Amino acid sequence: MALEITVKEVDSIDVVSLNGTLTTGTTLSIAETKIQKLIESGHKRVVLDLSQVSYSDSAGLGMLVNAHGVMESHGGELRFAAANDKLRRLFQLTHTDRIFEVDADVQAALNHLRQAKAGA
Repeated sequence: MALEITVKEVDSIDVVSLNGTLTTGTTLSIAETKIQKLIESGHKRVVLDLSQVSYSDSAGLGMLVNAHGVMESHGGELRFAAANDKLRRLFQLTHTDRIFEVDADVQAALNHLRQAKAGA
């Protein structure tokens, strides 16, 4: 299944929804480029909605880790939301759950980013 990417803005926070599989290929590269351009163009608060991601290979995991690193280097915050049990297990097995947090759903991620901005 090809990866579909949609971006919408909610309260000045970008929500990037991924639908499909995070696997090696052109669509993963397109997703990575789109996310990096968003970050590099000054967007400091982004939620990656993983609720419709059914599977990820190592390339997909690498893309998520890289996106998180790019966001940190630009002084922003990237939150992951709504990962299914398979993805959560992948994050645990690879210890990437120690690098980034995964919120239960998009609303929880949005709330975290709103609170972080209010406290800044």
